Amino acid sequence: MIYHQMVAMKVDIFALEKINDEVLELKKEMTKAAIDLGLHTLVAERAIRLLKAKLFRQTKISKQVESPMDYDLSTVEKFPLSFDSLKFDVQFFQVQTSADASTAHSASVSAYVQQSYSSSEQSSQSAQAAMSAHASTMSQVTTNSLDSTIVITAF
Repeated sequence: MIYHQMVAMKVDIFALEKINDEVLELKKEMTKAAIDLGLHTLVAERAIRLLKAKLFRQTKISKQVESPMDYDLSTVEKFPLSFDSLKFDVQFFQVQTSADASTAHSASVSAYVQQSYSSSEQSSQSAQAAMSAHASTMSQVTTNSLDSTIVITAF
């Protein structure tokens, strides 16, 4: 561009040889730099591709859902229809921290057991079950340090 502007200004062509030589030398340096850049880019791309292949070997993503149950070791059992008539219930009781915590906890458990039995056909045994639950809970609370109790009723 500079060379063409000087020619347009009618500068002597022999005086422009020095500029022409510099332009040619600059073009050679730019060409060499561009080739070096291209070669380094190709080497880097090859290294990146090898690292990706080494670090990320997974080529397939699974679409199956894994089950925590081993079906080969599990058996399916059929129960008679009377099994469906059983009533199961579970209740969680947290022991509160207070002076009368053991008595209140035992009373809560026994009241739950009595209420569970009284709603069934075996209501005649509800008082006996409640007393048994109360005595058992009181025994556990006084001899052990309990945080909670789970009561499971089935009849």
